[in-house]
Amino acid sequence: MIIHIGAPKSASTTLQHEVFANTEHLYHFGEFGDGTTSIEDDFVIRGMFDCDDQFYCPEDTQQIIDKHYQIAGDRKVIFSSADVLTFNRPKLAASRLEAHFGVDVKILLIVRNQFDALVSYYAGHGAWLKPAPKPYFRAFVSFTEWLEYQKLHLSESKLRTFSYWEQISPFGQVFGDKNVHVVLFEDLVNKVDSSWRILGELFDAREQDLARLFHSRKMRERPSKRQLSFGKLTSLLVPMIEMPDIRYIGGPLGRFLNGGAPFSVSLSESQRRFLDNYFGEGNSKLADAFRLSLASHGYPGFNS
Repeated sequence: MIIHIGAPKSASTTLQHEVFANTEHLYHFGEFGDGTTSIEDDFVIRGMFDCDDQFYCPEDTQQIIDKHYQIAGDRKVIFSSADVLTFNRPKLAASRLEAHFGVDVKILLIVRNQFDALVSYYAGHGAWLKPAPKPYFRAFVSFTEWLEYQKLHLSESKLRTFSYWEQISPFGQVFGDKNVHVVLFEDLVNKVDSSWRILGELFDAREQDLARLFHSRKMRERPSKRQLSFGKLTSLLVPMIEMPDIRYIGGPLGRFLNGGAPFSVSLSESQRRFLDNYFGEGNSKLADAFRLSLASHGYPGFNS
């Protein structure tokens, strides 16, 4: 049994769609699972990562999990969800997962350089101010405004979601350090053998086959510069109109907006210093605990 904790912008969707779904002896449920999770079941499963007991029912959750074990048969089971990290209650999440799956499981987390991951997350989510009160839903905000807002509420901030050491260390306490595995997104993209070997051992599969599946699909691109420019323009009309989701506009306009170079953000020196200070200590502990070469990829705390 494997629990894949899908960190945002760390190829979770590609792993779920291409690797888990197309490796014959694996059975994957959770996000984008094998097609056996109904909307109702999905709502119950997501309740594991909600503080309000109104949305978390241990009995119903266990019933759905047991159903998936029965469907899986002899196949190796993978539960995959990005909700684990976005929950921002890692000890509670680990405890609930242990209660439902037991301690005889392997934990997998893919991490990505926070400088890149935050910009990618902002481009896909934060730039459209989501979630927000309905009149301002999907209104454009700049990266600087978005980051400053995250700083105001650090205990619930999206920044905390990317504090990988803070998120993963409670899983070592609950499941045992030897059962927790952390792999670098950059190593998977650059086909580093040692990282693919970890996945091969976890999934009982040839790492070459897993890497081929992973690279068979182009990972989801960031929004284009045109889309972001159009977002800025339409935001002038907020709250007079209900904003469309710019990424999914169809027809000739949608094709035009989707074309051109992908959007990006150049972090200022002060922003980089803040992220260095915010993530640096945790990244150092993560690198030591899992023998990760964060320095070679310029992670916060290692980029000087």
